[in-house]
Amino acid sequence: MQSKKPSLERRRDHVLAAARTAFEENGGLDAGLRSIAAAAGCTTGAIYKMFSGKEEIYALLLEKSLIELSKSVSVASASHSDPAQAIRATSSSFIEYYQ
Repeated sequence: MQSKKPSLERRRDHVLAAARTAFEENGGLDAGLRSIAAAAGCTTGAIYKMFSGKEEIYALLLEKSLIELSKSVSVASASHSDPAQAIRATSSSFIEYYQ
């Protein structure tokens, strides 16, 4: 079954996934746009049609990551009525997210 996402959105998601891998392998912004393009199987020009540069890509990935972290921590906190247990669960959720 094919995705219902528009083609541009699928390509952007593909570039973001490739960039995430490149950033992880090359230490964040040390990854070059060429390595991101190579990992995504496209040209740097194709990436510039979707993003202003690697900084925008990095910012979008960071934003998504922080949203996911916030959800994870919120769920962990809400699962306990006892404040001490909620703090432990929240702390554990934070640590597990980054592991």
